[in-house]
Amino acid sequence: IRSFEETEVTYTLDHYRFVPPDYEWSAEEQAAADAGEIYISVGSDEVMDKLFARVGWEKDGVMYAITDYDENLTADELFAMAEELIEAE
Repeated sequence: IRSFEETEVTYTLDHYRFVPPDYEWSAEEQAAADAGEIYISVGSDEVMDKLFARVGWEKDGVMYAITDYDENLTADELFAMAEELIEAE
């Protein structure tokens, strides 16, 4: 969490695994899913892992978010974008 102009901005990084309908989860995958460390989504043609990063904040009753897939942007870059938007308001 970082603050810009008294606005708290949170960062999350989530791991998603997309799997085919007939995929059999391992005990390790199930434990990770139960712990909230990975989100498993059924319906893809092949097993794919994706990372989903997000910064979000609320200001004047409006929720804002900036997202990124597969770590194209660092947490610092996402926070800098949030800061720029907050300061521009």
